[in-house]
Amino acid sequence: MVVQSVTEEDLKVADLIVTTTDAFISKGIRKVTGSSVSHAMLYYGDGKVIEAVAEGVRKVPLEEALKGATLAIVLRHTTIRDGARYAVVNYGNMRLGSPYDIPGIVGQGGYQLVQLFCRVERLGNCEDAAAKLTLWMEDEEAFFCSELVATAFQRAGYPIVDIDTETAAVTPQTLLDVTSTGKLSYVGHLIGGPPGAIDAGSARSRPDRSNARSRSTR
Repeated sequence: MVVQSVTEEDLKVADLIVTTTDAFISKGIRKVTGSSVSHAMLYYGDGKVIEAVAEGVRKVPLEEALKGATLAIVLRHTTIRDGARYAVVNYGNMRLGSPYDIPGIVGQGGYQLVQLFCRVERLGNCEDAAAKLTLWMEDEEAFFCSELVATAFQRAGYPIVDIDTETAAVTPQTLLDVTSTGKLSYVGHLIGGPPGAIDAGSARSRPDRSNARSRSTR
């Protein structure tokens, strides 16, 4: 994968941005989920993003959302139509003010630990069992970061993960890993980007730089 830098002008509506920081909570999330990134957000357009944080779902300037980030990677859905891009961010817009899914993130941690146990014990693919044991804890009216992103795309008719996969099972790292399926492509790094910075070697797609500047019609 060719690692390259991008700027806000290269972003399109409904681009995904995954990030990490040096904060304790970020390190904890990465350790529990086995991830190289700890947060995910949607680019809304007009220099703003929609994200689910401890205070709930909010829309803030990109600069504010990236404050403290040591790594920020832009991903893009490869087949979504322009009209559907607005359906994705409009879903996020409708969810502004929704609370943070604390039970869901606890369940997510348990889900990852059960899957890790299965791998260590060589029990094969026990994803369904892990989901049944842990993901029931999610609050359908609340969201954690990657859950919000995955749900927004699913509701717009462009699911990022298999339709049978619970969106509460999606982590920021899942979004990076999805580049191997071709549903998402690597666009570039807003922050960071030394070789080997991300575990997404399968992100083979070159960025789509056509009509790169996002313009909101709202």
